[in-house]
Amino acid sequence: TSDRFSWILSAAALVILLPAWGKMIASGRDSLFEDRIFFTAYLALTLAAFLAAYRRDAISSRLFTIAVFAVALSELYNQSSQHFRNRFQPWNDSSIVHTTKHDDIAAFLRAQSGQPFRIEVDDQKIPYNFGDWHGLEQINGYLASLTSNILRLDIGSDPARVLFGTRYWIGAEPQNPAQRLVFRGVSGINVYENPGTLPRAWSVHTVFTAQNDDELRALLQQPRIAANLANAAFLKGSLPQPVDPPFACPTPDRIRLLNYEPGSRIRLEANLSCRALVILSETFYPGWTATIDGRPTDIHEAYGTLRSVLAGPGQHTIEFRYRPTSLYFGASLAVAAALSTLALCFFRRT
Repeated sequence: TSDRFSWILSAAALVILLPAWGKMIASGRDSLFEDRIFFTAYLALTLAAFLAAYRRDAISSRLFTIAVFAVALSELYNQSSQHFRNRFQPWNDSSIVHTTKHDDIAAFLRAQSGQPFRIEVDDQKIPYNFGDWHGLEQINGYLASLTSNILRLDIGSDPARVLFGTRYWIGAEPQNPAQRLVFRGVSGINVYENPGTLPRAWSVHTVFTAQNDDELRALLQQPRIAANLANAAFLKGSLPQPVDPPFACPTPDRIRLLNYEPGSRIRLEANLSCRALVILSETFYPGWTATIDGRPTDIHEAYGTLRSVLAGPGQHTIEFRYRPTSLYFGASLAVAAALSTLALCFFRRT
């Protein structure tokens, strides 16, 4: 019975694969199919090979195993670099031509000094990830996923541009009259500067609290708060200690960026005249840790999205590091697996 079932499975896999292979041969290199076709055939052949091995039929087991590898190789062909475009033949793909049309804009943006900034791009005029291609921080673009807390802010709104430091808009026309033309590109795409965007880090002495996401959004929609984001923040929940009011602070605070590695480590120097909430314009996410002068401290989710820490008066070094628990857990499993493999090899020899 198991022998008959194995051959039925292999026949089903062949019926599934033949139309796909026929399409690939007829259509040439530009043919791509859904992975579900290969996955179904792969699963059927794997099960057939398992059943053949179970009944110790060496010949059938080897045949089915070879078939499994053949299907795997077909899938690799389906997703291989044969579908990548040749950058030395840009006439074969218009998207490659587009990536070279805006080099002057990228050169202008890279020449800008001062604090790190982000850009927003008109994806109807620039149909590729401009920021990734040119090494610039882009607030919008094509991506596989994003953290859910970013959705609490309307990423295309003026308050979001202020908070995320989106200094420039790249497009043929400005989004609103307040944007100022700062560079005119040869392709007809220009660079417009957004007014009032915040630096990568700043401090506030006014903090509003909210109980849920709806209250957070409502706070952002209040004109007096939206117009004063440089001096006021809002948090879900409450701070363990209150910040000092602005009138109690004798001098303005000064925040300086010392080291900026957005995926792993960011260091700030904060000179605070009184207790304040220091905000970093980077996404809050589990796994990030913070220290103030080497001592661990809590990270608070400012504006429902950004990282912030509460610091007292004086000069401080604030450091954010990405140290997710999953990293240590995965490393521990890898070490345990390596040690177990060595142990098995040793005991087998002895």
